[in-house]
Amino acid sequence: MLSPMMMLFAFSTLACLLMAHVASANDEHSAHEHHAHVHGLVQLTIAIENDSLLINLLAPANSFVGFEHKAETKQEIASVKRLQSILNEVSNVITLAPSSCNLSDKTLDIDALLPTRIESKHQAHAEISAEYQLDCQQLAEATSIRIVLFEHFPTIEKIEASWLNNNKQGATNLTRKKNTLFWQ
Repeated sequence: MLSPMMMLFAFSTLACLLMAHVASANDEHSAHEHHAHVHGLVQLTIAIENDSLLINLLAPANSFVGFEHKAETKQEIASVKRLQSILNEVSNVITLAPSSCNLSDKTLDIDALLPTRIESKHQAHAEISAEYQLDCQQLAEATSIRIVLFEHFPTIEKIEASWLNNNKQGATNLTRKKNTLFWQ
């Protein structure tokens, strides 16, 4: 299990590395767009330490359900319930072989879409976030993670994936046809 301090360190380090990579690879305008709210885009961050795996997702609500306001119609409410049901199961997000993992902690934030949420007049772009912490066996033998989100959400066009483990870090863009993240 990743300690809270290690999780903070891992994500802080990874964020700094990725920001430096983006800044050096793109001009200032492109780097700004990289962090913009883009429909069809999901940001995925993975941290691996020993036998612990931490997965973090962040995306505009539109990338999952096609809208970014609190659900009002029966169809919108059903879409939010479907989203919640899918994201509640980490197996709907990733598959990891040969390792077997047990979910030890999960945080899902879809509050911006819930009908009971009080709407702020400044809320223009609702985002969805999910975090999964897994305890795994044979994690050292795994060299890749297949992202299965594309199978559940046809509105996802691209996943910007970044990862950090005990030895390396990296980043890549994933698509429906290229849906596996390799780290070795």
